[in-house]
Amino acid sequence: MVAKDTKPVNPVKEKRRQLYNSYWEEVRNAELIGKKFVYCTNATPIEFLQAMDFVPVFPSNVSATCSAAKVATEMCEAAEAEGYPTDLCSYGRTQIGDILLGNKSPSPIGPLPKPSLLITGCHDHIMIKWFEQISRLYSAPMIVIDVPFAHDDISQENKEVAHKYIEEQVWELVTFLQDFTGRPFNWERLYELIGNTKKSYQLCQEVLDLRRYIPSPLSAWDLFSDLLFPSRVLRGWPDAIGFYKLALDYYTDLVNKGIGAIPNEKYRLHFDGLPPWFRMGFLAKNLASYGALPLSGPYELSLHFEDLDPSRPVESYAATVGRHYNLEGTISKIDDIAGLVSRYFLHGQIIAWSRTCRVFTIGMRDRIEILEKRTGIPSVIIECDTCDARLTSDEKMSYAIDAFMEVLAVKNRRRFS
Repeated sequence: MVAKDTKPVNPVKEKRRQLYNSYWEEVRNAELIGKKFVYCTNATPIEFLQAMDFVPVFPSNVSATCSAAKVATEMCEAAEAEGYPTDLCSYGRTQIGDILLGNKSPSPIGPLPKPSLLITGCHDHIMIKWFEQISRLYSAPMIVIDVPFAHDDISQENKEVAHKYIEEQVWELVTFLQDFTGRPFNWERLYELIGNTKKSYQLCQEVLDLRRYIPSPLSAWDLFSDLLFPSRVLRGWPDAIGFYKLALDYYTDLVNKGIGAIPNEKYRLHFDGLPPWFRMGFLAKNLASYGALPLSGPYELSLHFEDLDPSRPVESYAATVGRHYNLEGTISKIDDIAGLVSRYFLHGQIIAWSRTCRVFTIGMRDRIEILEKRTGIPSVIIECDTCDARLTSDEKMSYAIDAFMEVLAVKNRRRFS
């Protein structure tokens, strides 16, 4: 009989490591079998690229990995030495520094392959400028799929116009890929890849829905460290489906045994903003000492690939990417978070205010104020950065968390008094 505060060995972490290693092995061996590399963002229609034998590489994932390995600051400094300002996105500075350092880079992944193509699928000018720099450094062509911003007051008619606009760009991409490769587009392969992505996202959502149980068997840290990689980087892989089946079985077993992600769960939180990957362990331990467990995060809100339709790949992709969380208005974002508060019985919100990421922080003060008026949950801001350790203070984060826990304790006493 397993004690309620003791978790068994986590097979999900081991499987994620295996998939991670398999992915990078494929990347490193791709050139040997004639495949080309394409640098992507999360909203890039990578299934269309995989259907034509491109291997997708995600610079943002690489930057996050370097941050977790505590080597990103050195790479940022290398970029700054070449004139890139310190207030630029630290994901971008990390990636550019990696390229500039070449074989001297401390990246745990090693030198990345030179891309044959870069495709960014978002409106974010920061990401576009970042990819433009990589395009210049590698002399590789770059494609932008322009996704319009969906303001809160957008009409249904204008939504449909925006989706049609995205559809037209995807059809242009199909034509480009045929011309670029000199081969007809492989539609049968695309249908298979889209089906795999849809199934893996459906299973991932089933896993995440287990957070409605008290205690929750998984946390936002599990999402960030294990569940996120297959859903983003391994879209289209049948192995991702097997991974989420394993995760569903494992976390369901924890629910049945009454085992929580931390002992003595007391406060359930939403974690917004981009995490400071190099201080995740510090944050997790600090919050757990109060019985505080971050459950949800912005990544699960950003894209809904479970809505893809293999029989309508172009149209369903356009509709899916057109709902990107970062492209929503302030009220729509609050609606999304309020839904998480209700579904997972959240007590508060902790916000990583990344010093160099404007996309996640824009409108944040308004969201904090309106969300508290609507749901009653308080929020706390911790100033930090995703990659640059020079912009993050453990002392300041600890002070903010300590004060926030006092607020939650008072609100909790009032609930039961």
